[in-house]
Amino acid sequence: MLKKSEKKTDLIILNYNNYNHSYLLFYDNSQNEYSFKKILKNKLKNFTNKKWKSLSIVHTSNNFILIPEELYIKKNKKKYLNIITDYNDDKIENNLFNNIVCLFTNNLKLNLKKPIINKPYQVHLASILIKKYLLEKNKKIQTNVFIGGNKIMVLIHKNSELYYYNQFDNKNNYLKYLIILYKEFDLNQHKNLIIISSIDNKDAQKMKEKLKNHFNKILINKETLDKIIKIEK
Repeated sequence: MLKKSEKKTDLIILNYNNYNHSYLLFYDNSQNEYSFKKILKNKLKNFTNKKWKSLSIVHTSNNFILIPEELYIKKNKKKYLNIITDYNDDKIENNLFNNIVCLFTNNLKLNLKKPIINKPYQVHLASILIKKYLLEKNKKIQTNVFIGGNKIMVLIHKNSELYYYNQFDNKNNYLKYLIILYKEFDLNQHKNLIIISSIDNKDAQKMKEKLKNHFNKILINKETLDKIIKIEK
């Protein structure tokens, strides 16, 4: 990334907890070009203290919760998170999309220089994935799986209706997990579609090989990461 182009470039950091690496997405607005880089997490400061056109951080922490907007009471945001975690952090961010509020803790320490060059925009990957997939028009219930870093994200939806979202460590037995989900939602392993998206296409191919003896309809989404991770502030 050339220094002279940084002021015209948006930087997106895909941040993973308990994982030694982060993923960087660069959007050069002047050239309308996208590039991608995997770095050690302790090298992040080499990028965050540069003067980018914009800086966004996509979190993947399990310390998050989804709440229908009509039920959300802002002053209770700590209580909502206490339902699923005892993690005590005052840095609670929120995103609103499709009438769903996503609350999550921001525990990434960037040690930005003062005065702060870029005030980062914070968003959870759940917000991005759900918003993207709920825009798809699918007449039958389908399952979308996103694999990257040390996480797998699973969504079950039909058109703009979200039935299920969860994420877990990809070392877990995701085959057994998906089979249980299909039974729980009364889905057909021979007819209902699974679409796999990934940071690395090799991961998607490995997952497809593991699933194909149990699920008949599996597609790999070959969209590049910049088409999947879109920031809309």
